[in-house]
Amino acid sequence: DSVFTANVKCSTNGFYTLYGNCNGGQLIMPIYHPTTGDMDFRLRLNGNCPQVESDNNNGALSAYNLFTYQQGRKFWMGTETINKDEIFPFLRQYMNAADSIAQTYNCDASVAEYMRLWAYTSMWKLYSSVPRALKIKADDMPFTLDELLEDTKEMFKSPLAVLFPETGYIILESLPKGTMEERLSYLYDNYNQEVVCKKVADQIVESYVRRFDYSGDFEKGLSDLQTMVEKYALSPKYIENFTKR
Repeated sequence: DSVFTANVKCSTNGFYTLYGNCNGGQLIMPIYHPTTGDMDFRLRLNGNCPQVESDNNNGALSAYNLFTYQQGRKFWMGTETINKDEIFPFLRQYMNAADSIAQTYNCDASVAEYMRLWAYTSMWKLYSSVPRALKIKADDMPFTLDELLEDTKEMFKSPLAVLFPETGYIILESLPKGTMEERLSYLYDNYNQEVVCKKVADQIVESYVRRFDYSGDFEKGLSDLQTMVEKYALSPKYIENFTKR
């Protein structure tokens, strides 16, 4: 057995992500350690899936990591045996497994919440890949993304949402169509995680600057942008970029 040690900055929410490499393949394993101080654990591989032997919390995370690893292999390597009518329950297994594992391991509420977010983001990512995996047209999908996923606003009220890089894209995609002002207003009225809101707001404003019709009413466009930047304390770079066009 190999032994390694590492010193890392303490996480404010108790979650860490361990990255590694095995035979050219990337290994990713979330770890939960809610207290300060040293943590000793045994890391083993189940196939190419890392597992942490420590306590019930990390046992739950390891069990769910193994589930997502095996489920991903089925999706990409076994879709010839899955027809399009079976893909909905296949994807919903991600959330069902998260809840089942949390109950089995009697893990902390934070770990159960983390696994539900993990499930949600996994289903979102795989949904867009279903047509390619099943060799069907996007228009032939037997269900919509809204039918697959729970309410985005409720799911991403969690402070742990910031730990998942997909969060901003999911929220942005779920926002109602409208003007920059309308979308920003909806965002800040419905989501309370400052870091997440800032990321999504940046994408909305960047899109506004990029797509603005500069042959139109430039002064009004600039005024609208300045108002939003000041209201939501966004970077002044957007105004600078707008005036350079």
